Amino acid sequence: MTESEETESEEISGVIKAIDDLKNIANFFDEFKDDYVKISRELQKMSKDFQGMAKIKGEKIKLREVLALSMTLLTEVFGAQPHSKILFLLHGVEEMTRDALTKASGISPAAIRHALADLNAAKLVEYDVEKETGKLLKRIY
Repeated sequence: MTESEETESEEISGVIKAIDDLKNIANFFDEFKDDYVKISRELQKMSKDFQGMAKIKGEKIKLREVLALSMTLLTEVFGAQPHSKILFLLHGVEEMTRDALTKASGISPAAIRHALADLNAAKLVEYDVEKETGKLLKRIY
């Protein structure tokens, strides 16, 4: 194996390790199992695609590019989801009403209600059904 091939192999290994690390980050979102499955599949697909590209084109793939693509995938998948928007909105306040969350997020009241129930079940948010208020229980960042 030539030095160039060794370097390329090390870079591919680094890319694969970075993608594996991103899979571990995705475990944080375990309560969103459907989304996690989609992310895992996409990360595996990306890993295979990058391996194939590196072999076919012989190009060096920089770790930064892989991380940028992976982070885009994560933000696109979770960025539009009611769960993540609710968590983001609740980080700045003590508690918020369901109506305020609906107005601030632009998400339908039914989707907000469903997401609050999911977050309540995951013990990330305390949702009082009678008062229709949500309170963050666990700071994420």
